[in-house]
Amino acid sequence: MPSRLNDPEALNQVALTATRRRAYGGKVTLFPATKINRDSGIDRRLRWAELASGGLEVREIDSDGAAHLTFLTEPHVVGLAAEIEAAISDALAD
Repeated sequence: MPSRLNDPEALNQVALTATRRRAYGGKVTLFPATKINRDSGIDRRLRWAELASGGLEVREIDSDGAAHLTFLTEPHVVGLAAEIEAAISDALAD
């Protein structure tokens, strides 16, 4: 197996360059970490808004102390899971 397949950042770069972006006709819900968003200085929601033809909903997750690669680990993932559950409940109620 090529060593780059063991490196998440390298895999992301391969996926980024190999992927052709297309609009999605439905609604997209993003769950960005508030601290990560503020620290990067880049608002990635703008890119998603271009691709989400059915609208874009943003549900920011309190992520004090989280980094990009630790956002999906304890204790940060608890807030994410709760927000995903709420988003699913809201979608089913519509």
